[in-house]
Amino acid sequence: MWKEGFGIVLIEALKCGSYCIASDNGGIPEVLNHGKYGDLVKQPNFIEAWVDVINTAFHKLKVENKRNDFEMTEKFELKDWCKSLNSFISDAKRNLITINNNKQQLH
Repeated sequence: MWKEGFGIVLIEALKCGSYCIASDNGGIPEVLNHGKYGDLVKQPNFIEAWVDVINTAFHKLKVENKRNDFEMTEKFELKDWCKSLNSFISDAKRNLITINNNKQQLH
């Protein structure tokens, strides 16, 4: 229900192979790759919406015998996350240097 910025618990559940059902709020849709890694409840303030999504997931998992057989990307691997963050920081530093150089040229 809370508009969580990033759902670390969901990542932990995914890494354990669990099928996840979560509200479509905050950063949760990104963690669940907009429904690819689990089901999102579009109207989480309504009990009926949760019941519908849970029933649909139950049907997929039990009746159709579908499992969370997606290939977990390296999106949530620490080494890859650190690499992406370092790249982001390097880009930000370059942008700041460019901005500072442009300001100096104006004066």
